[in-house]
Amino acid sequence: MLPTIAPDSPLEIVCGDEAQPGDVILFLHRGQVVVHRLLAFRGSWMLTRGDANVVPDLPVRREALVGRVVSTNLCEETGAQRKSRAIVTAMLTLGAPFARLTVAILWRLIRVNEVWRRHGLSGVFARLWSRVRRPRSS
Repeated sequence: MLPTIAPDSPLEIVCGDEAQPGDVILFLHRGQVVVHRLLAFRGSWMLTRGDANVVPDLPVRREALVGRVVSTNLCEETGAQRKSRAIVTAMLTLGAPFARLTVAILWRLIRVNEVWRRHGLSGVFARLWSRVRRPRSS
């Protein structure tokens, strides 16, 4: 949860479902303990994100929430994080599958942007070309 919480930092957790958007929470996901910021609740789903990430995580069931972290300093959300949160939260109102698709698209856009910055137009075309499936000639 860098830059807010360093690895192996001791945390004080208040258990229960009293977390509000903006709080840092602890939840269970696929057998792992995860500490991320809560962005929104929509029905039985919650939207979270690590502070170092721009794109939110895939939606997680609300019952996975263990508690709220109370011993940490909060950092400000960046403009890109704010925009991606708004987009994925809006899609979550349509349902979790729409939010998952949106997260996948946003992550792909970020990867393309990183390749663009490192390698320019030729790098983006090379990456796309390497992923195109061409029929085999007999």
